[in-house]
Amino acid sequence: MKLRMVVTATVLLGSAAGLGMTASAAAATGTTGAATPSAASEPSISIRAIDREGKQVAVTASLQSPVVSPTGIDDTLTNSGATRVPKGTYNIAAWVQEPGSGAQTLVDRELVVTKSETVVFDARKGRPVRFTVNDPTATVQAVEAEPYSPQGWEAFDGYGAPVPGPTYIVPGKMAPGYILFLEAELTRPTTNVSPVDYVLIRQLGGTIPASLTFSDNKAKLANDHVTVRSIDPGGFDGVFFQAQPADTFGILPSGAATQQGTTPFSVNFHFTPGYEWQSSTLSGTDNTNNLPVFGEHSYSQTFNNAVFGPSPQFGPMVNGNEVEPSTLPWGDYLLDDPTQGLAGSFGLQPASSQAWLYRGSKLLAHSRNGGFAAKISATPAWYTMKVSDAAAGTGAGLFTSETLSYNFRAWAGDSNLSVTNFWPLITPSGLNWLNAAKQGTKTTVRVYFKDLESDSDPASNMTAHSVKVWASANGGKTWTAVRVTESGPHWSAVVTNPAKAGHVSLRVQGTDSSGFTASVTVSNAYAVS
Repeated sequence: MKLRMVVTATVLLGSAAGLGMTASAAAATGTTGAATPSAASEPSISIRAIDREGKQVAVTASLQSPVVSPTGIDDTLTNSGATRVPKGTYNIAAWVQEPGSGAQTLVDRELVVTKSETVVFDARKGRPVRFTVNDPTATVQAVEAEPYSPQGWEAFDGYGAPVPGPTYIVPGKMAPGYILFLEAELTRPTTNVSPVDYVLIRQLGGTIPASLTFSDNKAKLANDHVTVRSIDPGGFDGVFFQAQPADTFGILPSGAATQQGTTPFSVNFHFTPGYEWQSSTLSGTDNTNNLPVFGEHSYSQTFNNAVFGPSPQFGPMVNGNEVEPSTLPWGDYLLDDPTQGLAGSFGLQPASSQAWLYRGSKLLAHSRNGGFAAKISATPAWYTMKVSDAAAGTGAGLFTSETLSYNFRAWAGDSNLSVTNFWPLITPSGLNWLNAAKQGTKTTVRVYFKDLESDSDPASNMTAHSVKVWASANGGKTWTAVRVTESGPHWSAVVTNPAKAGHVSLRVQGTDSSGFTASVTVSNAYAVS
């Protein structure tokens, strides 16, 4: 199933909302909303449009000054009346729709305003946009065309062509500094989840040429083999890719290539080289470490692994003379995929959450579905924070619950506690696309530990000691200690899987150099089938 990213909006004359922005968003980006006349003598701009059949049609246009601040103008014009604007140079752009045909034509041009005039958007001058690749099984599913300014403005605030259908663009001179961003997605249209997805980009500056046909050679593109595993039986998920500037500066319009369907599935994405690609899934797992891609190179990513561990950004902190969780993002915060770097959470949709704080055996605070704040002494003492989530649903899938426990030393005014948080991460290896091991086999479970310093680098881990691993084949009713071996900052344990179908639950514990101990218990960590 394909998602078409399109923009539809009710356009208000002279309103930032007409460009898909709220008033607060417009203020945040430095836009001024409507062009406000400073005097009645300012020239006025009227617009009208002619479609490809020569008929006059309604039109809405974007008018922007190449200079964003301090006097930038980001205005919306309609053909219902004239709008006064200061004299100067602008970029003016509009989509001319073809009633009943589904086609559209982009007209984008430099407009030098010295006197009142009428701007005519003539779609008959448009040239077809064509993207091709030497793969006869793939056809164009979507084309995004977006004029934008590297200073921070997009003509239509994202997602290019308003409706599906053939796309045309009128050649001509753009405003100073403006760039026309083109992105096409080519897939196999007869499959639910296309096994191939070509994401092809062109950027044109200065002048839009008469020829808008772009050809790519598959062998010269970058390839990323993406696998989306299954967490729940019959689960549905999707994977998205968005291009980022390779130099990490500036902006790009926010189009996205998409594949989604019933998990598990895999897709070979082929990208125009020279960009970085932000990937994410519907279930929330993000690769915030952008993937730099190079032509003729191959990469791979797997989402929804049976890989578990809370982010070390979560844990206890001291606020004055109270201990509280640094963040308690009740919801889907417990299961991060560390192979993706600073990943988003996924998988566990809790029906209930609880948190406790102890000093020794004394309960200081308890909460349900929320946080707490408990007073502590001014002298150092040992405390235990425990957080537990139970998942919603029938429990047929993975991650039916997870419990975190942190034993730490703290005192009133201890501002360093939150940055010393760390958590063990657990990676069962050799599982299939359904995150399942075969009955009666052995599964190696890799364990390593992350703190805030190492969390941003998937290849970097912190050192822990006194590492212990337990496994359960009956949902945590009984636990069996598993022998652990150490190799630098990595630990591993070999779990004997049950001889019948079911799940294996895991518990891992480790201690850092200061004596802080962190543990994670995952019910239904992986399946056995």
